[in-house]
Amino acid sequence: MNKIIVITGPTCSGKTAMGARLSQEICGEVINADSQQVYRGMDVGTAKPKIAEMLGIPHHLYSIVNPDQEFNAAMYSDAAENAASDIISRGKVPVLVGGSQLYIRAFLQGMCEIPEVSEKARRTVEALFAEAGLEGAWLRLADVDPCSAGRISRGDRQRIRRALEVYETAGTAISEYQRPHGFNEKKYEWLKIALQVPRAELHTRINERAVRLFKEGFLEETKRLLDLGFDSSLRSFKAHGYRYAADAVRGMMTVEKAIELTARDTRRYAKRQETWLRSEPDVHWIKWDDFSAAVALSKGFISPSN
Repeated sequence: MNKIIVITGPTCSGKTAMGARLSQEICGEVINADSQQVYRGMDVGTAKPKIAEMLGIPHHLYSIVNPDQEFNAAMYSDAAENAASDIISRGKVPVLVGGSQLYIRAFLQGMCEIPEVSEKARRTVEALFAEAGLEGAWLRLADVDPCSAGRISRGDRQRIRRALEVYETAGTAISEYQRPHGFNEKKYEWLKIALQVPRAELHTRINERAVRLFKEGFLEETKRLLDLGFDSSLRSFKAHGYRYAADAVRGMMTVEKAIELTARDTRRYAKRQETWLRSEPDVHWIKWDDFSAAVALSKGFISPSN
């Protein structure tokens, strides 16, 4: 069975650098596993790897759709499958790099047939979160889909939201769609390495990156997107900071406030990523900068000793 290596972890944990360095070491090529870095023209705000950071390694599935184009986990799975097949055919190792866990799971284990979430359902769930908060949303999930509530942490906003949106769309619990599938269509053998950063240090890195993004042209990038006719209500603008940057461009918010809110949302997102990963059974956690550990794990996985 073909082998895949995954470098994941919370945002700002050093995945980009680790993925490129590891690919150099093991003759690999990088496949993007960040749901926001697929969009063209959204480079600064999504912290896409710069040319120098790629270290000469081919990077796939970055900037492949326009900001107003539909893109979801199923479409990502197909695109990643094509990229991985091409990489493997040339004798290289696919290295998935990113923190979008649903995309990673969809690619590695396949997708079950869940109906596309309606805009009405999104608005309904958004209103529920605004009115009842995270705890109230989880209690609603426990009422309509106790199976999902039993395996989703009360603090996992992303998965609670997803399960409720599916229920509001179809009137059927997401667990009913997942039960016959079980996410068990194993297409590859994989090694999943997660980069761990102490909480205080991670928050410092997130705060510093928020400031750096705005210094590197985040406002200018956002203004260019708005001038091209891309509306800030688009799903692609949910990447942390774009809507705040859009408000700053329009004079509705100060740049300082936009930076503060961008950092806040990114810290919250990092916590959700860690919560998801802690619930996964097949994750090898290493210190974020322990390159030797990543190499040892990867080489042992690719060419195990007999």
